[in-house]
Amino acid sequence: MRNKYRILKILFTVMLLGVLLSFSLDRFSSKILTEKDIKVHFLENEGKKVYFLKEGKIREMVYSSNPDKKIGTLNVSAIEKKLESYPEVDSANVFLNLKGELFLEIAQKIPVFRLKHGNHEVYVDTHGKEFPLSKNYSCPCMLVSGKIPTTEYENLVHLVDKINRDAFYRSYFIGIIKKNKDYFLIASKNPYKIEFGDLENIDTKLRGFKTFVERYLAFQNPKKYKKISVKYRNQIVATQNPNFVK
Repeated sequence: MRNKYRILKILFTVMLLGVLLSFSLDRFSSKILTEKDIKVHFLENEGKKVYFLKEGKIREMVYSSNPDKKIGTLNVSAIEKKLESYPEVDSANVFLNLKGELFLEIAQKIPVFRLKHGNHEVYVDTHGKEFPLSKNYSCPCMLVSGKIPTTEYENLVHLVDKINRDAFYRSYFIGIIKKNKDYFLIASKNPYKIEFGDLENIDTKLRGFKTFVERYLAFQNPKKYKKISVKYRNQIVATQNPNFVK
């Protein structure tokens, strides 16, 4: 009996909400959608906010999709799909409340790095997907240069994310270059190259380099070496600069 009562209670609640929603929609169906009725919210994504899209563009899109500007003729699903088609948008949620207000909740894509190869330049997001640069906003992120296949984006995202989350790596590395099959990390101050090799064993290579710097390289003249390599498994190879003079 208790289960039957609970089921009836749930069904009654759903029906009541449906009636209220239908009543509200009927009430506001002929109402003109005003500026105040459109609520645009740009949400944080991955704990960050970016500013590729402008609120004015979103409002213009809403009005262009609903020429008579009546709430009753709004196609909420179509507006949501239109938002999700924008290259900068990661996800969107569009809905009408019982007061006849239109809410647009938008999470924009977060660039992990900026990829440059010749004239081709794009952002790559947290999912390892490309999206174009914006005229409205330039997002500060790691610059990666070279001819890089899309199959390597996911591992590159992991590498850059590791760098961004550690204060030592973040202050040490300012860019990444791919030459032939090997990646090189660009140091912020030091003149030597850091040969990273492929994108396997990323965590081990980074930890090994950090230990080498803290225990040895920090006490040396940075001009003493022309290349530090973590390319090879479980070893670090330091190549001396032949022009270095003590």
